[in-house]
Amino acid sequence: MNQKEFAKHIGVSQPRVSKYIKDGLLKTSVKRNGRWVDIDAKKAVKELGKSLDPGRKVKAAGGRKKKKKSDEIDSEVKENTAARAGTGGVDMATARALNEQYKAALKKLEFDQRKGILVNIEDMKRLAFEAGKQIKEHCLAIPDRCGPLVAANSDAFECKQILLEEINIALENLSEVLKKIR
Repeated sequence: MNQKEFAKHIGVSQPRVSKYIKDGLLKTSVKRNGRWVDIDAKKAVKELGKSLDPGRKVKAAGGRKKKKKSDEIDSEVKENTAARAGTGGVDMATARALNEQYKAALKKLEFDQRKGILVNIEDMKRLAFEAGKQIKEHCLAIPDRCGPLVAANSDAFECKQILLEEINIALENLSEVLKKIR
């Protein structure tokens, strides 16, 4: 296959193929016969897949799909290029699309946070701890505040009312703390 045919085969220009040959990218696949150059397409595509920049695409099938072998060569080139780049087979268009999706997701999270739908978990943990600490303190203080009043009263109903009033005060204080969370 000559340079022009090979260029068409991989989807690049003829000067690009000449540059590949001049730069030594096609060492084993090129045979010179005087002025003429004969290129073994299968070997050349493999060599290009190994030595080209990961961002550069080599299209082995050309414009028309004639042979099944060219599809196999195309997939080999893509695999080699992706493996060399460490991208796991993600091409530039897919990477850009993923990047845009990532940016959109971040913007949505930012919007939800500003709207108040999304909250910081560390803040929530701190507020929950504070609420638990306050309810504990209020509950433990009930016997000290109510003990003398209950001891002085012999009426069971009045003792119950005193205790209920103290428990309601403790729960209202907890409610005030929990309002801060919203």
